[in-house]
Amino acid sequence: CRGYQAADVPVVVIAGWPPPMTGQMFGAETTRSGNITVPGMFELAALYSRGGNKGDFLEFGSFQGYTMQCAYHAFERISKNNTRRFISFDSFTGVIGTKKDESFYDGSYATSETSFRFSNALAGIPDDRVTTVVGPFSVTLEDDIEKTREKIGPTEAAIVHIDCDVEAPAKLALDFVTPYLKQGSLLMF
Repeated sequence: CRGYQAADVPVVVIAGWPPPMTGQMFGAETTRSGNITVPGMFELAALYSRGGNKGDFLEFGSFQGYTMQCAYHAFERISKNNTRRFISFDSFTGVIGTKKDESFYDGSYATSETSFRFSNALAGIPDDRVTTVVGPFSVTLEDDIEKTREKIGPTEAAIVHIDCDVEAPAKLALDFVTPYLKQGSLLMF
């Protein structure tokens, strides 16, 4: 993270995430990490970007869309003319590439793109505002990187949320997103 901070890209690390999972997955507005709710984290990000930080929201690891929904609605409340694109990168087959010392196992958080889009629709997000890049990061962010860059088109990253849960995909996400960062971009982990 030091390299990004030296380039004037703020880095937000939410320590202690995820909370213990009981009952509904990420369902309550009171889900917390430290002293901030997840929706509150995205409200702060939207407020930060309101000061002229134009660009899109890129999320690496979207699962069923809760954090994408928090970001979308935060930007809708904060920005008068929210034209940002919301770009989701996920395999939807669950966590891939865990190491022995990581607390997740391959396949954790498996869902489907259909479930992700349905959840977003229920949350009031127009389908045309979300672009999905579906596939393992080793393919979409490495092997087929030019195809992925063509799919998302020209963009600048205002906010990048990296929620990959394990090291290997998180590194691929950081390597991929670096050319889209600009002064004032915000990285969130």
